[in-house]
Order: sequence, then structure tokens, then C-alpha cells
Amino acid sequence: MDIPALLKDLSYCNYDLQTWINRRFRDENYEMIDRRVIDHIVSIDGLSWDLWGANDVCRVLDEYQFGDIGSEDVVLDLGACSGGVAIRAAKMGAKHVYAVEPLFTDILLKNVRLNNLQDTITVFSFGVGDGTPIHTRYGHIEKTIPTFTLPQIFEKMGEKPTFVKIDVEGAEWLIPPEDFTGIRRIEFEAHSEHISQFPQNPMLIEYIRKNWDVSETDCDLTCSHWLHAYPRKDTT
Repeated sequence: MDIPALLKDLSYCNYDLQTWINRRFRDENYEMIDRRVIDHIVSIDGLSWDLWGANDVCRVLDEYQFGDIGSEDVVLDLGACSGGVAIRAAKMGAKHVYAVEPLFTDILLKNVRLNNLQDTITVFSFGVGDGTPIHTRYGHIEKTIPTFTLPQIFEKMGEKPTFVKIDVEGAEWLIPPEDFTGIRRIEFEAHSEHISQFPQNPMLIEYIRKNWDVSETDCDLTCSHWLHAYPRKDTT
């Protein structure tokens, strides 16, 4: 095994393990992009993305269902990352989008600017929780982030969302179930105890199942699964 060659290749991939794997195994779905000469890419749906967020903006299309967002929707994206959902929601004509992202705020803001959505997307650089700061680590980023409860975030928005997407690496379990009352649509990633910083709250899942029509995607029950919660159909 040529260790120096492997390390050189990893360095060329900016020490991004996924890019290195894709390059080594020549996945036909991926292209090697030299970050030194290309500032951003344009996806097939005509949106512009910083190179760092390229995987995220593709991944969300498999994980979340948000094709029903309309012009009357106020969208709250909790754990917006690089904007894979938030930017698409804005382009779909949402009334306004609020993107909460404490770790990758700079990348998110860049993507918002690249797509000229500064007037449609408001970015908040904090997390959701019980109001206690959370020390977290994601990849190479380690940070202590301030948190606010869901009602406090609504106050900062100045309005209540109709559509909430949540992917907050386990902090979802700190949200009291009743805080979701009155929200039309929920896209919810439930993190297992193996990767969550906080104990699971089964009552939150049961509350969503009880009050919305829910379909679920079991990607990997040892990691995460997704709940797609729609307004309950009128059965009268």
C-alpha cells in the first residue's frame, strides 16, 4: 500500500473523507472539483451552492418531503446547515423562510447571497433547546451554542411558522410536544440514542403521530428516521 500517495490524495481532497472515497472508488454520481479554482457550483435545479455544502443540498432531497410548500407558508428550518431545504423553500415561493443554523452560518449566508434570497430568508445563528447553552461538535467544528425554546424562536420571528423542518442532531428531544401545536406541516428527523446528545423523548414522537397524518422513512433505526407529518384529513 502506497501510504504517501494515499495521504497526498487525501490532502488534494481537502481532507474530506467522503470526497476521498468517491475519488478512490470513482463513484459515477460524483465529480472531483478543485476547490482552488471553483468558487461554487450550480445544481440541476438552477440553484447556486458553495462547494462545501454540495453533499447536503443533494441529501435533503432524499430525506425530506417539502414539495407542498406554497405562497402562504412561513417556513422554519431548524438545523438548516448549508440551506438545502431553506433555499429551495424560498425558491418555491414561501412567504418567508427562517433558517436556524449555529455551526455553518457562514456557508448558509453565502448560499443565500448566491441565490439572491436575502429578502426572503432570515438566518439565525443559534440553536433550539431548553435555553441552556449546548456544547457540540460536528466534524471539525466544535462550539458552545446558545439555545432558545421553540416559543422563543417564534417570538424572534415575529410570527408562527406553518411549516417546520427539524434536523438538530438530538436537540429535538428537548422540545416539549405541545410546542408543535398549531403547525400545519412538520418534517422531523428523529436521532437515535446512539448519536444524540440527549435522551430520546418518545412522547414527542407519539404526539406527532397522534395529531398529524404521518408517514415515516426508516433509513437506519440505529441512526435516524424521518417523520413526514401532514394535516389530519377530515373524517367527518
